[in-house]
Amino acid sequence: MSLIEYEGRQIELPNDITSNDEKLLEVLLPYFPELSEATIERKAGQPIKIIKQAKTKGVE
Repeated sequence: MSLIEYEGRQIELPNDITSNDEKLLEVLLPYFPELSEATIERKAGQPIKIIKQAKTKGVE
């Protein structure tokens, strides 16, 4: 199991999901649709951090 950290929340998921960025986002997107453009940060010995990217508003 791997620990995922997103905006103060901690979620534990199986390693087969967290080892692949695409699978990880596929699992999380139904619950957190704002993560469609997220960055995934991995550091040894620390939880995997998911950082949502700011989008521009009102620009056409």
